[in-house]
Amino acid sequence: MRILPLLFLAALPFARASNPEFSIIHQPANLVSDSLSGCIPLTQSLIYNNYGYGIHSKISAPRPFFKGAIEWDKGIETNHNLASVFGILVRPIDGTNVPGTPVEIHIKDWPVPAYSPHTRADVLAATIHCLLQSCYASPDLPLDLRIVTENKKDDAWAKPYAKKYITRPGKDNKPITPTPVGESILKTDPFGTRHVIFPGKNPKHLTPEKKPLILPVTTGGFEQEARPFHLIPIWVGNSTEVIKNLSLPHSHFYNIFPGFQFSLELNPLLGHQKAISIGTSIKKDAVETWLNIANQSAIDLGSGIAAAAINARLHHNKPLKITVRSDAGSETMAKLLKTPGWEPVEARYGKAATTVLEYDPERRTLSKGLLPDGLTIKSRPDGSIYFGSNHP
Repeated sequence: MRILPLLFLAALPFARASNPEFSIIHQPANLVSDSLSGCIPLTQSLIYNNYGYGIHSKISAPRPFFKGAIEWDKGIETNHNLASVFGILVRPIDGTNVPGTPVEIHIKDWPVPAYSPHTRADVLAATIHCLLQSCYASPDLPLDLRIVTENKKDDAWAKPYAKKYITRPGKDNKPITPTPVGESILKTDPFGTRHVIFPGKNPKHLTPEKKPLILPVTTGGFEQEARPFHLIPIWVGNSTEVIKNLSLPHSHFYNIFPGFQFSLELNPLLGHQKAISIGTSIKKDAVETWLNIANQSAIDLGSGIAAAAINARLHHNKPLKITVRSDAGSETMAKLLKTPGWEPVEARYGKAATTVLEYDPERRTLSKGLLPDGLTIKSRPDGSIYFGSNHP
């Protein structure tokens, strides 16, 4: 009779030692023939993990394009991760202790893809920037980065990147100068997308003409209490229907939590068997968009509307005029109609409301219009943008 309590107690430390959660990692984005020499943008992926263990190796893992592949004049590319395509692989010596133990980057002896203007040194630098985004490397505990080449002829250009990196102050909180990554710099554009710039090749700090879809994602479909929202840049396959792509399913994430496998819809407009239809028309003065919603909450809907406003400015340099339709008994519609600036409009069925939203790239927030449920767009000191409350 005493065995069961002992077994129960023995399981408690394991339970306390587990903290499964979603994190975000950066990856060098492969734009195929739309790439720009001297600039490598960074995309993002969600990763389900325990205390951040094992996340760094996924920086170089294959990643699919959103909505299919990208075609170029001699073929089709399906891998959105430039590090993976170039064979530049992040391999921590101990994935549970970074930067406490060294991290190796293995460089395969692979040819550069014919469509790419980037060198392997460029992609290595971009991969290191991604790694540093996921490390707390300080003077007290720097990141000891080591380079392992498959072909020793690559040592001359690759080995100079092997060094100890710091990115933030130590325990004394004294200002530091982050360790440079070759001749590259990291910049965040007004829409929250990070780019690795090589000033020697790109002195004007230009970014590729092909722009990303700024996509809202949430882990709230799984973590019901937390419901965190994120904005991630991801480049779409051959598609020009930018805002309509916000209605597409998005379920790509890496799962490295052992023994626990599941699927999850990350698009807040579609989670929990929700349905939505989106139409859009590019007018002279605005991007006109309409949404037919089902049972989306006000905050789920607000995240999608905010992303639509950002994409309207990014891709068309116009404000967003948006109309939302729903069944007459919708609680979300009731909240919309109580939000200042939203006006009721005639609908064939149910109820509808409309407003104009405008994203200001300089202030990195909405300069016109309000979202329901107190949601707004905010920016961090590094320039990245996110959803937050507009209440103090």
